[in-house]
Amino acid sequence: WLGKRPSEVFADVHGLPDLATEKPEVFAFLLNATRHWLDVARPDGFRLDAVKHLPVSFWARFRDELPNQWLLGELLDGDPQALVTTWKEGRFSTLFDFPLGFAITDVFCRGADPSKLAAALTNDRRYPDANALVTLVDNHDLPRLASACGGDRQKIAAALRFLLAMRGTPSIIWGTEI
Repeated sequence: WLGKRPSEVFADVHGLPDLATEKPEVFAFLLNATRHWLDVARPDGFRLDAVKHLPVSFWARFRDELPNQWLLGELLDGDPQALVTTWKEGRFSTLFDFPLGFAITDVFCRGADPSKLAAALTNDRRYPDANALVTLVDNHDLPRLASACGGDRQKIAAALRFLLAMRGTPSIIWGTEI
């Protein structure tokens, strides 16, 4: 559980029904659905949403069944140690780099001291491969960059320039490019 409350892992998420992934038939259903998409759509990999809402053992088992698939996990957490633990124990290919994303927004949009970026990047030594992380400044779960920067185009542009110049693979969600 990685120190999480049981309700974060074993309860409804924002009113959505909880799947009993500990049941073999539920795991088999999810695995078979994934294999179906592999056969039909042949994706390069999978973006796995809200990974903290399943036990990390589920993800490790999922990885065991799909050893050659690229699995990008979304662990919306600003704690680098939570990312490290989930990445290693869940055996993801990579995760979104929320700690750096939060620092970018704080520095470029909210005027935080730039040392916050240095502090976030200092954590790179903790990650299995910091260059594999997927960097971001916003997504569908967070305030959009334009909102966070109060519509200031110079701040938005500076944040995006930094994002695109950093290590990792940048993720720009729909609309941010405009």
